[in-house]
Amino acid sequence: MNTSEVKKRLQAEGRTIKAWAESKGITDYALVCQLMNGVRKGIRGKGHAAAVALGLKPRPNTGES
Repeated sequence: MNTSEVKKRLQAEGRTIKAWAESKGITDYALVCQLMNGVRKGIRGKGHAAAVALGLKPRPNTGES
């Protein structure tokens, strides 16, 4: 999924980016905006977790059951 698809999904749900972030427990709203605008790539840490939650990156396969 790319950022425009995520934006369309949120718009269809009638949710703002901030409301979505709060519902996922993400307190850094600016980080989510940066991911959505392509400023950050979400390679590791909180950025990666937010990108996975947004659907911009696939869930990591940890190999655990």
